[in-house]
Amino acid sequence: MKISMTINGNVVEAEQGQTVLDVLQVQQVDVPTLCYLKDLNDIAACRMCVAEVNGSRLQTTCTLEAADGMVVNTETERVNNSRKQTLELLASYHSFDCWTCPREKNCDLFDQMRLYNVDDVFKHSFELEGKELKLNESSSITLDSSKCVHCSSCIAVCDQIAGVGVLEYMERGYDSVISPVFGKGSLDEVNCIGCGLCTKVCPTAAIVERDHIKRVEAALDDPNTFVVAQIDPAVRAAIGEEFGYDIGTPVETYEGQIFGALQLMGFDDITTTNLAQDFAVVESAHELLHELAQPEDQNRFPLFSSCSAGWIRYAEQNHPEMLSHISTAKAPHMMQGSFVKNFIAHDVYGVDATKLFVVTISPCTAHKTEADRDDMVNDGLKNVDAVITTRELARMIQYARIDIDDVTPVTIESPLDHSANALAIPTVNGGLMEQILRTAQRQTGETPTQEIVYEPLQADSILFKATVMIQGQEVLVASAQGGKGMQDMMDYLAIQESNKAQGLPYEQFHYVEFMGCPGGCINGGGQPILREEYKSGLDVTTLRRRSLEQSIHYDNQYVPSNELVQFYKTKVKEVASPTAKRYLHTTYLDKSVINR
Repeated sequence: MKISMTINGNVVEAEQGQTVLDVLQVQQVDVPTLCYLKDLNDIAACRMCVAEVNGSRLQTTCTLEAADGMVVNTETERVNNSRKQTLELLASYHSFDCWTCPREKNCDLFDQMRLYNVDDVFKHSFELEGKELKLNESSSITLDSSKCVHCSSCIAVCDQIAGVGVLEYMERGYDSVISPVFGKGSLDEVNCIGCGLCTKVCPTAAIVERDHIKRVEAALDDPNTFVVAQIDPAVRAAIGEEFGYDIGTPVETYEGQIFGALQLMGFDDITTTNLAQDFAVVESAHELLHELAQPEDQNRFPLFSSCSAGWIRYAEQNHPEMLSHISTAKAPHMMQGSFVKNFIAHDVYGVDATKLFVVTISPCTAHKTEADRDDMVNDGLKNVDAVITTRELARMIQYARIDIDDVTPVTIESPLDHSANALAIPTVNGGLMEQILRTAQRQTGETPTQEIVYEPLQADSILFKATVMIQGQEVLVASAQGGKGMQDMMDYLAIQESNKAQGLPYEQFHYVEFMGCPGGCINGGGQPILREEYKSGLDVTTLRRRSLEQSIHYDNQYVPSNELVQFYKTKVKEVASPTAKRYLHTTYLDKSVINR
């Protein structure tokens, strides 16, 4: 039902049931918010979205339902004074070290303080009147209470999207801080999966990724260290956003300059993770075919993917009884790190493996935890030494005073790269699984399925399933994304197993791909921050995927490279060989004790 309202003197139409903020956004009236996330966090905690309604008191537009005949003014003196007072209050206990802050160029609080001309009287008087500051560092995420504006956005997204709910308010009133649940000192001690969604909705730098920049800078400064950068395709799809390019811009527009910047910073070799994806795909396809050949009572179905670090942490903490179902193949970037150090450091680079430093440039914050796992070590060497996110790479380029627009484009010429830097589809939900299925079909002499058609697992489900034929057998697969999606999938599988035990109709899944972030790696927790995704529903995943699909290098029909075949013959010998098992595969641990 249509209603009529007056906004800043203009009569507009709206839909009954909308909030005033909804109407203002539709009408493109700029109203500041710090805490608002559409359908996730509309609790009016920050009070920045206030407006004068019907000429009377100020009301928060995110919680006020629009009404016929309502008169709303968003820019009166009273409104602006209220917003300024709110910002002054927040500033009175905020740590202003903006020149070293990772959100220096993307901080909602800073932008709004500048917009409302908040007096700069706090930078020398930050004492917080005895308030206890807390810095909680995990292997993936850092929480800094001195920069928190108590918007609750991180709590909302952790609970409703990540589905793990590991953040909460501790203490009360002036002393309240957001902290890991149960009073734990680190997110490593609770059920955090390291997805980094909290870092993408925080309006300040109260929650950011764990810094690995210093690790990388130390390696680059050491003349005796050979530093290799391996770049995930999802990074290439989004890094341009940090330098002013529109979201969805084709990767060729700027990636040559990014590669050039890496050379200028001193990286000795720059490669993509294409080779590693080859390894992961062929090893996983062999694993799937092996299980398909087993009798029904001896297979491991459903097999689960192993490419998402967030998923692995979730499974180890919440479903240790299912660890035997997870593919033992390491994540691609860990495979490549292991391969580089243990097989080709001397032959290809001419350096001792102990002098080789591998840096993964990743869309994922959980990769930081993964790189520091004890099981990601072979022959005393860490597979990957540091992981920097897309955001961290942008900061490193800026720290080095490199102007991307002035950089001469460079083409990757690494001995590890192939297929003209091809961009395939593993960065989006279901992508790596599709490559595995097509490779399994090729390995059995079949023509790969050109298009795999997905359908919702249930009505309105965020889970999807599809069927492909391999050696005349129907193979049922599914995909789940985000922590909540992972739990929903595990619940669904439990129901199928129960039905099977009771002799009721059930679905036997053969392979399930889990991705820790909604939309897959292309929308990972370490990608550029666009809070509009959660404030207005901006479809970030589709736009970034378009940047890959428009590329002349885009390839959605995976074919193993000649380099892969050669490497296997000379180094690994054959798929699933003892050598491959030792260096390219891993095991998983029951970590459910974290939750007790």
